[in-house]
Amino acid sequence: MTLSIEHTRDMQPWMHDETMLFAYDACRIDGECIGWLPRVAYDQADQAGRLFALRNNGDLVGIMLFGLNAHSIKCYQIWVRRDARLIEHGQALVEHAEKIGQKLHKQLLSLWCAEDLPANHFWKSLGFRWQTWRWGSAKQPRRHALWTRPLLRSREGPLLHVAEHTTQRGSPTTPWAPKPSGLANLATPRLNSTIPLTQTERVLLAR
Repeated sequence: MTLSIEHTRDMQPWMHDETMLFAYDACRIDGECIGWLPRVAYDQADQAGRLFALRNNGDLVGIMLFGLNAHSIKCYQIWVRRDARLIEHGQALVEHAEKIGQKLHKQLLSLWCAEDLPANHFWKSLGFRWQTWRWGSAKQPRRHALWTRPLLRSREGPLLHVAEHTTQRGSPTTPWAPKPSGLANLATPRLNSTIPLTQTERVLLAR
């Protein structure tokens, strides 16, 4: 097994075209699991260098689309082809995102995942911590869990760990949708939390 990862904007033209078609198909095939994005969202992520692909022995098996804020790298969409769902593939995508975050001096890796999906076990197995939940924005909304994992030691002190019970309920909505407007359909939903975000987590995710 030889795994390789490359950002779409750095690919040869034929490989780039193949990968973009692969990314467009992700929502059509697994939209119930990974959510729906318009093509322009992938195009803009491609141009911004925020879309990368994983190959196993040259075979295209997965993609990740990510965004950034001041303190965190956000996994907006991670998808591995159905017939290639090995834990090594998902782990390789996550580890690459982590390396990007470390290089940019980010402190958190974060993502939202519908609570009824088996993928939650995957995130937990990789050391992500459940923080809170929100309602999705679909016509029949599902609960989505926020998972985070610290990336590196901050310049001011030790590795940031998010406590699970330091704020009161009714915390303000956490913005998470990337910009520019091509991803505007990922509008911020309201946050409902039985274990609200801590002040530290809210600041890191909101900036």
